[in-house]
Amino acid sequence: MRPGTSGSGRWSQRLRDALLAHRHGARLIRVACGPDPHSVRYAEAVVSTLTEAGFDGRRASRAHWTIFYLILGIAQEQQVARDSTAITANQVPTDRYPALAATLSRVGPGDFDQRFASASA
Repeated sequence: MRPGTSGSGRWSQRLRDALLAHRHGARLIRVACGPDPHSVRYAEAVVSTLTEAGFDGRRASRAHWTIFYLILGIAQEQQVARDSTAITANQVPTDRYPALAATLSRVGPGDFDQRFASASA
């Protein structure tokens, strides 16, 4: 089982849904993340899925934090986008930022569900 598939796909989607269900969910968890029972259960689910998939302890730990911060970052960006005007391709000077301008449709604002699915695949 790979991260982002099967069992891990369910908990990563549930985490993202929970963060997005609250106006500032991603911002709040960033400052309130601690060893409460819910956080410990979440971490256990992620790490046990990864170790069952063959990750050693070190890699499971690193993968857990990578997945967690990916989900947290996408959710936070999505929540901020609700309250602000997003950058569009025509606002990025192509002469100064050619790589960004060429890929803005993929890395810039847009369909967060598709970005999440692509990142967690």
